[in-house]
Amino acid sequence: METPKWKKIIGDEHTLNNSSIGHDLLALEEFANDMLGLGWRLVRMSGEYRFTFVPCVPGEFICRTAITVTKNGFYDKQAAAALSELLVADGAFLVEQRNSMGTRIGLIALRPAALGPFEITSDLDSRIAEYQARMKYYKGLGAAFFAIAFVYLPLSFTSGNYAFLGLFVCFVAIASIYWRPVGRYKKIIARLKAERDVSEV
Repeated sequence: METPKWKKIIGDEHTLNNSSIGHDLLALEEFANDMLGLGWRLVRMSGEYRFTFVPCVPGEFICRTAITVTKNGFYDKQAAAALSELLVADGAFLVEQRNSMGTRIGLIALRPAALGPFEITSDLDSRIAEYQARMKYYKGLGAAFFAIAFVYLPLSFTSGNYAFLGLFVCFVAIASIYWRPVGRYKKIIARLKAERDVSEV
C-alpha cells in the first residue's frame, strides 16, 4: 500500500478520502488493516468516504467489522448495542461513525494485537451466517436501485424528457456500487462452506 495522501492534518489527526470502499464493510476492514500495518489507526469515519487516523505502532491493532441489520436490511439498534458490549468486554473499542448512512449498518472494531487473533464471529457456521447477511443486504439494495432505474428508462423515451435518462444512469450507478461486494461474498461463503464440509468429515 502506498503512503497515504492526506486531505487534512490537524495535530495528530490525519484525514483522507477513499471512495473505493463503496459501502463494502469487508473492503473497509481491509483498508483499515492496511493502514494499521503502515502505523495509522482509524479513529473516525465521516460520511461514506472520509477517514481520520492517528499514528500508532505498525501492527499494534487488528480491525474487524460486523453487520448489524434486521432480516429486512434495516439498522438493528438493539443488536448493535448488544454486540458493542460484547466487543468492549473482549478488549476491543469501536470506531466512531459520523453520518455514515450506508456503513452505519455495521460496527468497526479495533482490538490490540497483543490480545491474540481477533474474529468477531469465530465458528464457521456463525461466519457463514455473517457473510450471508452481508450479501443479502447488498444484494437487496442493489436490486432495489436497479428496479428504480428501469422505471425511468421507458419514461425517458415515452415522455421525450431526457432528464429521466439521467436518473436511469444515476440509479444504475448507485445499484452497481451496492451490488459490487456480492460476488466476493459468494466466494467467501463457498470457501467457508467447503471448510465446514472438510471439518465435518
